[in-house]
Amino acid sequence: MAGLDTLPDGVTLARLVRDVTGLEPRGARPLGAGVTTIAWRVETEAEPVVVLVQKPDAARLTATEGIDHFPPRYGAQCAIFDALHPLDGRVPRAIAWSGEPEHEDAARFDLPWAMVSKARGAPGTAEELTDDGARDLGELLTRMHALPCEGFGLTVDQRDQISGGAPDMTTGLLERWPGLWPFDGTSLIAHPVARLAPRLIEPASRFREALLRFGELRRGMVLHSDLNPEHVFLEAGRLATLIDFGDTFIGPAAADFASFASHYGWERVNRVLEGYAASTVLRETRLAESQLFAVALGLYRIRKRVRLQQPAERIARDVAFLEATIETAARLLRG
Repeated sequence: MAGLDTLPDGVTLARLVRDVTGLEPRGARPLGAGVTTIAWRVETEAEPVVVLVQKPDAARLTATEGIDHFPPRYGAQCAIFDALHPLDGRVPRAIAWSGEPEHEDAARFDLPWAMVSKARGAPGTAEELTDDGARDLGELLTRMHALPCEGFGLTVDQRDQISGGAPDMTTGLLERWPGLWPFDGTSLIAHPVARLAPRLIEPASRFREALLRFGELRRGMVLHSDLNPEHVFLEAGRLATLIDFGDTFIGPAAADFASFASHYGWERVNRVLEGYAASTVLRETRLAESQLFAVALGLYRIRKRVRLQQPAERIARDVAFLEATIETAARLLRG
């Protein structure tokens, strides 16, 4: 039996798949690892199955102050897959979760796990996502944002409903992005951007009051919140599967588009919005909201990279994104 400090091996995971699904396994291999999860592909006599296992050091990582590392919350991910997969097959299908009573004794290890269908496609670069692929993502986000949900913030780890554990939107935003300006009440003078790009302090500060209105929202939507190329699986440039819902939370729709823009650029957001809404008014509203929210998100990402001592070139890219976003958002607000 694997202990709390030991990850299960392929044989152990193959047995888990057999015991849960009744399918005979035919081999297992690791697919990759994220901050808190390692994924295995298990071949069976029918379809391949993916087993997600929480890494033993996840608790230590998620306790890091001021950084957005969270437990994977597999029950919450399964709840979203249960609701969304029947509407759009471009997300995994949930099979089982270690938090369900019938599976409590199925594993031969003590780490949380989830079992889902294998994702189609493979991750591509931002340049490999075609305009049609961006519109595909917009269609998927429309359905995800419309899912029934309650509360705010990080999704509660349960499979029977989708709900956030925070009492209000401001608390939920700070739960998802610890230290997110201006919701944390701090001054930008104390932010790393004051040293890296002091020219941005004054123009960024102008957005403070407009950004704080996000915290007054009385309803949120189910968001992916980490739309980077590693999570957007493609086939011939089209969206095949959206994966890794470990950062899902209930918040403003603008956060998803701002996250996407930080990796793909603002022109691609226009293509996503074409798939998201037929209404020109709604598309323009979402664009303005997302460019405003991206000011806060851009500042957060700079702060995070500095805190984690990441490469200077990555920090420089985030500074450039923030500067371009401030210029564009200012024009939209004036217009």
